[in-house]
Amino acid sequence: MRPVYYASISGDGRAVVDASTFDDGSTDNCGIFKFEARKMTDTCHTGSLNFGTSVTFCCTEVNTSIMVEFRVTDIYGNSNTCMVEVKVQDKLPPFITKCPADITLDCQADYTDLSVTKIPEFIDNCSAKLDSSCNPLKLPYCDDVKINQCGVGTVT
Repeated sequence: MRPVYYASISGDGRAVVDASTFDDGSTDNCGIFKFEARKMTDTCHTGSLNFGTSVTFCCTEVNTSIMVEFRVTDIYGNSNTCMVEVKVQDKLPPFITKCPADITLDCQADYTDLSVTKIPEFIDNCSAKLDSSCNPLKLPYCDDVKINQCGVGTVT
């Protein structure tokens, strides 16, 4: 069974993984000289298709599995390779930098219409996209709606 590793995208939209991370106890009676790795595909265009001391993953690879070839070379130039699978993840949520101003809505206004209530300004390491659900930034909560039968209340 092929080992599975995880790479988490950082705030700059990249994950740089040292090749030695993929080592699972390599040994050589003459001594190991170096660990190298390369990706089998590279939608990031980072040069990670060539063997190097690290492999770089990016936002376009989030929620995908990338095959990586890991190579160990001894002090005499003999080498051996294996394949590992890397699952690329983005665990950083979008960050709201500015909320829309408070507004007063009349009875007919649709508080779920973002053209009426506006959207917050935000930043994200992997370019979060808005959708039309009650959770446009895919944050871990929805609007807090407290409106009584007379149509009076608050939407947070």
